[in-house]
Amino acid sequence: MKVTSMLRYFLGTLTLSLLLAGCFDANHDRQSSNENEDGKSQTNTVQTEQSAVGEIPPLTINHLADRWNSAAEQVLGDKGDIGFAGFQVSDSGESLTVHRSWGDENNESFVKLTGYVNKENGTVERIFINGKQTDFTEEHLRHLQPYFEVLIAMSNPELAEDERSRVMGALSLDGDVAVLAERSEVDGNNTITVNDIRYDVAVISSSEGRTFALVATMNQACQRSSILSPCR
Repeated sequence: MKVTSMLRYFLGTLTLSLLLAGCFDANHDRQSSNENEDGKSQTNTVQTEQSAVGEIPPLTINHLADRWNSAAEQVLGDKGDIGFAGFQVSDSGESLTVHRSWGDENNESFVKLTGYVNKENGTVERIFINGKQTDFTEEHLRHLQPYFEVLIAMSNPELAEDERSRVMGALSLDGDVAVLAERSEVDGNNTITVNDIRYDVAVISSSEGRTFALVATMNQACQRSSILSPCR
């Protein structure tokens, strides 16, 4: 009887141990499964966020001409020729400065592009378009409008035509010059941010007259007081 009782006790203990072990393993498997699912969810979230940020590829000095030409074709088709055949680069201290011009500097149809490039990674941090300083009229604004829109398309290639038009309208680049001048007189007064790209309109003036610059700032860390200055 004692042997039988001991055997029964031993078998009962063994069975209980196996059941507890099974429950523990099941809970452990479920926990591991949840951790894996959470891990996958977090990874997908990161990838989604990275994809959303990466929808606009960084504008680099090596792809500047290609991006401009692609944007010009998108905006103008075969209706105009404001292509980007080449540009000049100069060292401005901590940044590189890019220059590209269209037309004769002494002519009122003159247009100039200026870009500031991060030396460390070659990304364009800020870029702007302006015309010749003159007695700026609606005619001069109409001349600059396609260049302004191409700059928007180059910096924000995912924008549709109507979206670019809304950006132009929000900055008063499609309307009255007097309104444009009043809104743009002070840096930071005439600005809009689209997809993390900040657009500002600045007045450039001297004894020669005035013109307007559309500035696209790609690096949100740019802290210089003047929107026409390098970021560093």
